Amino acid sequence: MTAPRVFLNQSPEDTETPFDWPLDTRESHHLSKVLRVREGDELWAFDGQGRTWQGRVKNASRREITVNLTSRSTTLALQPERILVQALPKQKAWETSLRIAAEIGVTRIVPVFSTNSEIRLEAERIDGKMEKWRQLLIEACKQCGLPYLPGIEKPCSLAEWLARQQLPVSGYIASLEADTPYLIRVPLPKTAECPTVHAAIGPEGDFTAEEYAKLRDVGLTPVRLGKHTLRCDTAVAYTLSVLDQLFS
Repeated sequence: MTAPRVFLNQSPEDTETPFDWPLDTRESHHLSKVLRVREGDELWAFDGQGRTWQGRVKNASRREITVNLTSRSTTLALQPERILVQALPKQKAWETSLRIAAEIGVTRIVPVFSTNSEIRLEAERIDGKMEKWRQLLIEACKQCGLPYLPGIEKPCSLAEWLARQQLPVSGYIASLEADTPYLIRVPLPKTAECPTVHAAIGPEGDFTAEEYAKLRDVGLTPVRLGKHTLRCDTAVAYTLSVLDQLFS
């Protein structure tokens, strides 16, 4: 059985190893009630900022688990930074998109409302949704071994996001427009000249012609993902996978 991975909500940062560290209630409950770990069991801990520790369970109670962390490794952040800008789809497709983005690797996720978005969130529900989304990202990172937890911004309109950008914005729009070149055939920017790359994915009903125009105006390049029309969560997987391969 593979040693479990736990997320450290508060990072020990540069604490000298070995040291003892208490896990929060959520992680302690998962280890004790779901995985049923015992004292002495091996595990891996990560802080979502690139640091990973190897260790063992020191004390295991029903409410709190303390681990002894014995060695640390640090992983370099993604270069260039990758930012997923996605028009909010329905809940199932959105949660799938979050998991995929975390597994493949992104720096930040920006959920936006576009004209054809079918989802609208009331202001009082956003904080609860944000916490749920963050937990989905944590679980995805634990499963796939990614040491960096993607950041996620509060949802806003596409127009609001565009207005905040410092021009030009480098990256790509997953496009269904005619005569759009395939992503694999579009020249890649050099990392030194382009430290951040954006991937903009539309909703189920696609971006409108006006939204495509505004995205192009800030510097994003329309690209085709293949011969067929993809679901938005499939488009996320396709785009991020190709970018990961090309930039790696």
